Amino acid sequence: MKSIDLLWQGPLRVGELNKATSALSGLDGPHLYFCVQVYHSKTVAYVGQTQNFWKRMLDYYEGFLGFAYWLRDNHGKPRYKPSKDRTCFVDLLDKKLEFGMEIAVEEVKRLQFFCARCDDPNLIRQVEAALIGRVWGRAKKSAPGPKKLECDNSRRERYGSDLPPISITNHPSSAAADEYLELLFGPKPIRWGQTDG
Repeated sequence: MKSIDLLWQGPLRVGELNKATSALSGLDGPHLYFCVQVYHSKTVAYVGQTQNFWKRMLDYYEGFLGFAYWLRDNHGKPRYKPSKDRTCFVDLLDKKLEFGMEIAVEEVKRLQFFCARCDDPNLIRQVEAALIGRVWGRAKKSAPGPKKLECDNSRRERYGSDLPPISITNHPSSAAADEYLELLFGPKPIRWGQTDG
């Protein structure tokens, strides 16, 4: 069975980006990542993969501040949902711009990013799918309250579940990474592939 060890760096968040990124190297390369937003009543997590983590992280900030993403209040309830025809955005510009900017800034401040380098182009999507699958499973079982977990991936990726199995072991580089790795993925290695998918 193939195995992969992921060293998770982070958190990366607004107010500490210059300090954190100067201490980390190679953020412009291929990475798996997750971001979390902690609300009063739940923690929302999203798992992804990218060929340039630094650019992808900045895309998130642009998306929130440009009203391209959902914006939630302090309890995690949606306050703004973008529409394909952008009528919600026009309405926001006309009637509630200050309110919109206020909750967009709060969302940006709430975001915490964690990343793990993955240079194997043949594994990155399969590992991403395994991580998403684990978060979905744990979110279904999580209890109400601030530690209630919600997976923000819009679909549950199944990529690679028909490939030979792999084992993924997560390693934290900080206490915060350790806390979120435990919440999202649990303490055991993740197994993914033909026998598990």
